[in-house]
Amino acid sequence: MKKKAIVTAIVAAMFGWQSIAEAASISTRVRILESKVQKHAQLLEQHKKQRSQYQQQMQKNLQEMRALKKEVEAKLDPPESEKPSVHAKRSPLRYAYP
Repeated sequence: MKKKAIVTAIVAAMFGWQSIAEAASISTRVRILESKVQKHAQLLEQHKKQRSQYQQQMQKNLQEMRALKKEVEAKLDPPESEKPSVHAKRSPLRYAYP
């Protein structure tokens, strides 16, 4: 009977240790996954900040480009007083060739 009691105690202890080992394995896996999720969350946050900074820079550069475009257009377009009239552009009709 003593042998039977020892064997049952050993089997029960093995089942107990197996459940403890499985729980430890699960908790380890959960910790690993949590750390990976945290790293990805930090990476996403960093990319979000970089993207917003990039968009702000793009808006700033776009405004500068628009201002330069207005300056160039102002320099290229002569004022109304210097523009040739419609009549001056047309050639005399009697010398026109068909």
